[in-house]
Amino acid sequence: VLCALTAARSATARPDVTFSALCLALTAGVAGAMALTHVPMLEHFAYRGTAFLDIAVCAVLATISGRTVMEDRLDSVSLRWLALTFGLSGVRLLVFEAHRGMGLFCGWLQVGAWTTANLGIAWQAIARSQRASLRR
Repeated sequence: VLCALTAARSATARPDVTFSALCLALTAGVAGAMALTHVPMLEHFAYRGTAFLDIAVCAVLATISGRTVMEDRLDSVSLRWLALTFGLSGVRLLVFEAHRGMGLFCGWLQVGAWTTANLGIAWQAIARSQRASLRR
């Protein structure tokens, strides 16, 4: 979330975009707290709060990424792939209660997205440092 808000600030996002992202995070945080305490306990009931937190992070990252113009390629790649990773994490935690096999499948999708995100971030960081060294 801090990464998204920092990227939004560097992209000179409108205040309504930042406010919308914060509202999404707070709403999902409240929903996660409610699910954690007021939903009947199942085998993995504590995952619900974490799932809603992951979905909140996904919503914030996707909101900032979708509603601002990212000049910096590193910010753009980071926000889009990390949003996908956190979204898959939330889905994995929720699906895991219903069906173990589907939960494991979503977990492997999350691992793939996380690996791709880190490779993309590293690639963009290397490209940025090479451009900076060429300017000197």
